[in-house]
Amino acid sequence: MPEISVITPIYNTEVYLEKCLASLVAQTLEDIEFIWIDNGSNQVCKSIISKYARQRPNIKVISLEKNVGYGGAMNIGLREAKGKYIGFCDSDDWIDSEFYEKLYNATNNQTIDIVYAEYKQEFLDHTNLISHRKGKAYVDKLSEKLDAIRDGAIWDKIFKRELIIQNHIQFPAPSKSYFEDNIFLFQSIYFAKDLKKIKDIYYHYLQHESSTIHSDAAKKERDTYKSNVIAYIINFATKYNFSLEEKIECLKFLNRSLGLSVILRTKEGLRLLQNKLDKESPFDSFLYQIYGAHNPSLREKFFSIQNDFKQNFLWILGIKIRLKNKEKI
Repeated sequence: MPEISVITPIYNTEVYLEKCLASLVAQTLEDIEFIWIDNGSNQVCKSIISKYARQRPNIKVISLEKNVGYGGAMNIGLREAKGKYIGFCDSDDWIDSEFYEKLYNATNNQTIDIVYAEYKQEFLDHTNLISHRKGKAYVDKLSEKLDAIRDGAIWDKIFKRELIIQNHIQFPAPSKSYFEDNIFLFQSIYFAKDLKKIKDIYYHYLQHESSTIHSDAAKKERDTYKSNVIAYIINFATKYNFSLEEKIECLKFLNRSLGLSVILRTKEGLRLLQNKLDKESPFDSFLYQIYGAHNPSLREKFFSIQNDFKQNFLWILGIKIRLKNKEKI
């Protein structure tokens, strides 16, 4: 059984693919399995895959005749994975050569369910280091786990395979590659007994306009799917009877990762989300609070203090003033 299986779905990313696969085959962890899902890619991608598949053992290439979506490809990879832990790497990104070795060494002899690192946003002319939340390096309480994670990314983490199998965690499919990471990660965090953070090793997240997540042409569709994902997570939290503290941390996570407060700045956004929630959702009052922070009544505009789980606002004589928060969320 390999120590880690790394799943990479590939679809027409030929401009970036060589750098990605080169970083994978250069990993210092020896006992590692690579699962590359050729998701109906063009011939250029197929040639690059073939070139790098010969460069080290334990590389499994799965060629699909047609594209089954991001989630569909990921689920195929999950079914094929045999590692004690599972990691993910998108085909337009790359990783440090010691990335998986350091993550695996931090599992404390395979006792930790999720180990995660930091990542860097890679632009053409600069790099941004994206750090996770400040606090304990090890957490096991649900509210603390939700607070510790910055966003819904899965590729800067490894997950114990038993955690995924025993709790039937999968990606929604078929679907566009919009925010599925959040659903997979949120369920994993809930069922995981603990999370551990390490420093000084990085996943490199490439920022380019041609990526699905940044395409202006797909913005409307993306925003609609974002609401779907938020509703799914809120319904999940409702099903498992989150405590008040856990509900608040859930909403803060959704705000950081998916911009919940931005959606709830309009009545249309509020209705869109409410229509997708389970009936009589215990989150309704929180959603109204976030909506009300940006759309106060006439009386509240005269003088009130509002909070949308991201920022405190003072309304006075119709003027909206942001208040300095003691804690960033």
